[in-house]
Amino acid sequence: MCDRCKCTDKKYRDKHKEQIKEYREAHKEHTKEYGIYYRELNKDILKEKEKECFEANKDKIKSKRSERITCECGCTSRRDKISQRKKSTCPQKIIEEKNKLKCKQTI
Repeated sequence: MCDRCKCTDKKYRDKHKEQIKEYREAHKEHTKEYGIYYRELNKDILKEKEKECFEANKDKIKSKRSERITCECGCTSRRDKISQRKKSTCPQKIIEEKNKLKCKQTI
C-alpha cells in the first residue's frame, strides 16, 4: 500500500467515524452468528488445522506450559497451573494480608 492510500484511508476513517461505528454495531450480531455457523460448518477442517499447528509447535507449547513463574503470594508454580493455584485458599489469604499491610503503610 502506498503512502497516499494510507493517508486517504486515515482521512476517510476520521471523517466517517460515526458512520463506521454505527455500521459495526448494526452488523455485530450478524457477524457473531456467521462465525458460529462457519465454525459448525467447518468443524473438521478447523480441528485438523489445530492439530497441525500443535504438532508443528509442540516443543514451544510444552516449554511455555512448564515454565516456572512466581505467584502473587510468593510461591513458584508452573504457568499452566497458576490460575488453579490462585483460586486456592492459601494464596488468597496471603494476598489479602499483603494488601492489608500495604494499606496500613500508606496511611
